[in-house]
Amino acid sequence: MEPGIPVSDTIPRLPATSVDAEVEVPPTPVTGQALSPENAPVGEVQRRRLRRVRALSRMLDDALRIPGTRLRVGLDPLIGLVPGLGDVLGGLLSGYVIYEGVRIGVSRKAVVRMLLNVVVELLLGAFPAVGDLFDAGWKANARNVRLLEGELDSDTERRAGLLLLALVLGILVLAVVGMWMLLDWLWRAIPGALS
Repeated sequence: MEPGIPVSDTIPRLPATSVDAEVEVPPTPVTGQALSPENAPVGEVQRRRLRRVRALSRMLDDALRIPGTRLRVGLDPLIGLVPGLGDVLGGLLSGYVIYEGVRIGVSRKAVVRMLLNVVVELLLGAFPAVGDLFDAGWKANARNVRLLEGELDSDTERRAGLLLLALVLGILVLAVVGMWMLLDWLWRAIPGALS
């Protein structure tokens, strides 16, 4: 660092942009390289990922306020109204929150808790009507974002690892397939039982 240059002038500030916009950042005075996800400070990359996950969670769990109440619902219970496909799509979007959590570097324990939140929402949310009400109240994505934020606030050693990520995504896929099979079985069994 050159004498006479304040430290704050040597670190470029990223301009405020939308979450997914690509930003052209000038080279830093110290290294001569532009900041990118590969050479940016770990904290900045984590903050960007957390902003994306927060935005997705807000959209899925708290996007709309129910008029006349303080209750909020998101798109997850609404898309869950589409039999089978809505729950699968919701599960995949929730899986993205877990994926980003692993990329941020949360602990194995937090990843397992996040997975359990999503599996509970998938399995109990699979039941028509009642499951969608459960989805609206459970809010697995908001719970998972709180877990991520708690992990980032703590000073504990993190890092779940790619093997755990593969295991988590495999379990999530199995839960989605199992839920799909349960719905298919219910769909076929109910008309036969009613006649």
